[in-house]
Amino acid sequence: MDHDHDQEWAENWSRRSNEEIAATWIDFQGRLHVSPERMGEDRSWWAVDAIMGLSEDNPFRALEICFAVARLSNDPKVLGALGAGPLEDIISENPNVIDVVSQEATSNENLITALGSMWQSTIPDDVWSVLQKIMAKS
Repeated sequence: MDHDHDQEWAENWSRRSNEEIAATWIDFQGRLHVSPERMGEDRSWWAVDAIMGLSEDNPFRALEICFAVARLSNDPKVLGALGAGPLEDIISENPNVIDVVSQEATSNENLITALGSMWQSTIPDDVWSVLQKIMAKS
């Protein structure tokens, strides 16, 4: 993507509510996509793109959207994609968010389910230990 296109998308995301992005992300993840190379043409792809972009530019907002996804969906496929996708990416790149994640998990059982789909990957050991304790509470 070129810089102008990135800026256009970022401005689009800023006009969307966290709940709207979350609901659209759920719509995308909840449907079967036969052709992975054409997923970017999907009507809901913008929400996937939004969370990926916000994960880099505004990780706390991206995290809030992830929390909204977990509050709005009980679908195991969606929660699995949430944990193995944006949550893992956000926590790996921003381990300082663990306190916010821990707090949200006290009232969001679906978030705990989503966290169960994560791999440690590049998550620091001390943060992974906190995540393991959160998941053990479910």
